[in-house]
Order: sequence, then structure tokens, then C-alpha cells
Amino acid sequence: MNVTYVICIMVTGILLSSKSGCSQEKNYSELDKFEYVANPVPSYFPGKSWNRTDPLKMGWSADKLEKAHQYFDSLNADAFMLISGGYVIASWGETQKKINVRSIRKSLLNGLFGVYIDSININLRLSDLGIDDSKKLSEKEKEAKIKDLLTSTSGIYLPANYTTSEADEKKPARGSKKAGEHWYYNNWDFNALGTLYSKITSQDIFKSFEQKIAIPLQMEDFSMDDTEMIIDNGSVHPAYVFKLTARDAARFGLLYLRKGSWNKQSLISSEWIEESTRSHFTVTKYFDYGYLWWILKDRSGTRLGYMARGNGGQFIFVNPELDMVAVLLADPGSILNKWLGKRIELKESLTLLGKVLDAKSN
Repeated sequence: MNVTYVICIMVTGILLSSKSGCSQEKNYSELDKFEYVANPVPSYFPGKSWNRTDPLKMGWSADKLEKAHQYFDSLNADAFMLISGGYVIASWGETQKKINVRSIRKSLLNGLFGVYIDSININLRLSDLGIDDSKKLSEKEKEAKIKDLLTSTSGIYLPANYTTSEADEKKPARGSKKAGEHWYYNNWDFNALGTLYSKITSQDIFKSFEQKIAIPLQMEDFSMDDTEMIIDNGSVHPAYVFKLTARDAARFGLLYLRKGSWNKQSLISSEWIEESTRSHFTVTKYFDYGYLWWILKDRSGTRLGYMARGNGGQFIFVNPELDMVAVLLADPGSILNKWLGKRIELKESLTLLGKVLDAKSN
């Protein structure tokens, strides 16, 4: 039986279900920029550039991918890539365009923690590490562990850099929650983790990403010039901002798909990836949260994969069972884009992902 997936948007939320489907092969001019491989090998890793192969050979319907492509074209998105078995089977838009990936940065930091996790005790408390802020932390707040920050459950509700007004409006009252008991999407936690990483490892985040991840993965476009530390709201913990291209973001996703190994070289602890991408807190009916990664579920609660998410509907989605990575990048632009309705909403990006998953035949 062929099993594929479709994500439907309902008035009450996001509905994920499965249905049957079939596939037919079709050519894509967008793939011409990648070298063609007629006989793909299992568990392939790209070299200096990506290679492509026929969707049908990897068990995908080219006709259904074309329908997903048409939906992509209706969105205000910049780039999409679909990797199956390590090969490009769909590439739409400007995959070489550098985009501010927004909150995907948090999953990138997870990778850096995974590089050094053998020397990082995530059960250490902020009081053990001398972490504070311009508005001093209370003794109760200093009891939060690194683990609590990784799951966004620190209970520290102070001003944070690079935070939206919507997030501030939802912020619980200071001192109202204990560490580890309440999930709130908290940029204070994420930014303080950047400070903690540099303090514990004595490494600059961006230089470390370049040396430990970008270079080993042979990222084609990453540059230190496309990174920035932002302080805009009074906290001493800056936001670590990355610009990536879709083709580089796909390499990061493939690294996680391959459990932290790249061409027989172990870059990130496989145990760390497993722990980071399992459910630690239930956020909504369709999303759980791990360590700086989101876990996507269907309406029955079945896990569909895990994803890094960024403002503007951006994502890096990994599904180990299907041996696939999907990347959507869409520059959110200024707040004016939001007011004009030009930003991609989460429901739209999930609709695209559903159309892509619907093209997979098993």
C-alpha cells in the first residue's frame, strides 16, 4: 500500500492525516543546476555541491511535487529544497540566496551544544555558572538549569533581545512559575543559552559554527559576515542571528538526519540529537518541544518528524523514517510586510509541507 501524508488547514487548527497515492515521473528545469546522478546510492552525502536524481527513483511522485511547486509559487517565499537519501529531488526559488533564518538560529545552537555536550553538564544551575542580567535575577530564577533553558521552561520572564511584541504580551508575570514546570517560548532562555555556550566552551558562537559545522559540512555560502549579535531590549544576553541559504540549511538538516555523522566523521553526538529531538513538553495538539527543536505530530498524536522553525513560516524539517529533509526559507522582511499580509504564516508553510509529503510513496 502506498502511504503519503497531507496537512490540511481547518478553522480550528492544523489537521494532519494520511491517504493513499501513486506517482509518475516528471522533469524539473529547476534541478538543472545540480549534477545528475542516474544511479543513486543509499545514505549519500554531498560533496562541494549537491547532486540530484529522479524523484521516482527515490519513491516520490513528480506530478504531486509539481502540485506542491505550484503552491510554493503562490507564496511569498524565497526558496525550497527537498532532499531524499542525500540527493536533491526538488529545488524551487533562489536556493543560493542568503536569508535571515530568524528562530532557526536556536536549532543551530543546539548543534553547537551537541559538539561539546561531553563537557557540558546541562543540569548545572545558573547560580553555578554566574549567569545574571541587567535586571538582576532572583535567587529563585538562578535555580533554573541549562536543561530548563533548552526546553524554554526557565521561568525567567525578563526583557529579552530580538523579541516580538506578541511574545511579550503572552509572557507570564515574573516570578509566577518555577523552573521546569511551564513552557513559554522565551527568547530570554534562547539568548542566555548563547551566553552560556560561549562561557562554558570559551568559543565564539559564529566562529565555532564555522569551524565545527559549516566547514566540515562543506557549506557553500556560509560566511561570518552574515552573522550578527543583536542587543535591542536592554538584556546583556544578545541574540545570535544567522543568514543561511537553503542549500546550506539543507546540509544542516542532513547532518541531523544522519545522527550527527558526516562522511564517517562524527560531528555531533547521536545521543544528543536523539535527546534533543524527542518530546519534552507538549505545546499544542500538533507540536511538542524538545531541546531547541519542534516535534511535529498528526491529529492522532503520531510523530511526523522534527523541525527548526523561523519567523515567516521558515523551517528545516527532518523525517528519519522517510530519509528526507525539507527546507523552506522566506525572508519575513520588515513589520510592514506583516501588516500587508506578505509574510508566510505557519499554516501556509505546513500546507506546503503536507503537499510535499503527499508526494511520497512507500
